[in-house]
Amino acid sequence: MTRKKLSIGDIRQAQRDEVRQYRNKDVYLPNPSETPIIDKRRSLSKRSKRHALGMRQTPERLFELVVGDAGAGQTVYRKIHAFYQLAEPPVALPNRLSRSPYSTALAIATERSLTQNPKYWHVSVYGIGVRRPSIVGGPPLAPLSDAEVTSRQFIAYQVEFPAGVFVNISPAFVPSVPTAQVRIMVHDESGQRFFDADVIGSRSFSLYGFGVTVFLLVKPGGYEVDAQNPGSVIPFTGNGLGVEDDLVGARIVGLFSNRSNSVQNRSLSITVNPADFAGVAPRIVPIPPGARTVQIFSHDPLPAVDWLLQFWYGGASSAGGSRPDVGIIDWEPVGLARTSIITIPNAPSIAITPTNPLAAARSFSLVFEVEP
Repeated sequence: MTRKKLSIGDIRQAQRDEVRQYRNKDVYLPNPSETPIIDKRRSLSKRSKRHALGMRQTPERLFELVVGDAGAGQTVYRKIHAFYQLAEPPVALPNRLSRSPYSTALAIATERSLTQNPKYWHVSVYGIGVRRPSIVGGPPLAPLSDAEVTSRQFIAYQVEFPAGVFVNISPAFVPSVPTAQVRIMVHDESGQRFFDADVIGSRSFSLYGFGVTVFLLVKPGGYEVDAQNPGSVIPFTGNGLGVEDDLVGARIVGLFSNRSNSVQNRSLSITVNPADFAGVAPRIVPIPPGARTVQIFSHDPLPAVDWLLQFWYGGASSAGGSRPDVGIIDWEPVGLARTSIITIPNAPSIAITPTNPLAAARSFSLVFEVEP
């Protein structure tokens, strides 16, 4: 390789750099043979701080990045505490959780392009949710504090026995996912558009437009809890099903390249003995965050006709004729030892219920396809 020949401009710039220290007009005398890394008598530029100290004040925009820097643009992040009841008002028995839609939008964060040019955006939504059962005619339930929600961010395998009372049958080790949904508003050349999606613990999108706004969708009557204004807190009765507290954060960052897909598997196993807990009580297995699909396997060779699989709202009470399930999972007709790969609806758990109290104990594996 041949060395690049210096231009006249390069030579003159090198000469200026050599004599710059001698043109110092400050009141002190610098060392002409040693240049200090940090000069306490004058402010440093942002570029000098980045190179001399190995840090930066704020994330920079794409056109401000140093050549070779793979950093992203400026990040916008915000976390909110949402509180809502799982049943629809007014009380209608037998109550059903799926009757009430996620229709109330709570704004979380907005980011716009500073140069008014469209660009790529990476949006991530993630959070934890805590569900608490309630009884018809019982006292209203106030929202938990942020610290209380965080302290319950892990959930165990549970069984509802008796109805409305949840008993842990394993250590708390699966992150508790929220059931709220997300609404994304995108501004681009076509104008303003929306799309909604289930969160199930975590969800990410790659978008292109002038700006992005993230909303959290909760059930009617839900609201954002303002801990600084206790007078705005409204307790809920839960209407026999229960209430939910969600801590959900949204992060918007400008980027240049598209997001690559990264899909992993997460397997959970459970053994159910119908002789325990009066036989027909549902065993509730939490769905891990980021799960998109699930396939359930029976470890025993005999057909599993005596076992009912349902998508379930763990923490919602089934007392008083309430229905916290949102769909039945069917066994494959051939062999009856596994299900097909099923897309998960907006549900935080799966219930395994023995329909025959005299059935033998059986083990199951739940294999989730998880997108980080």
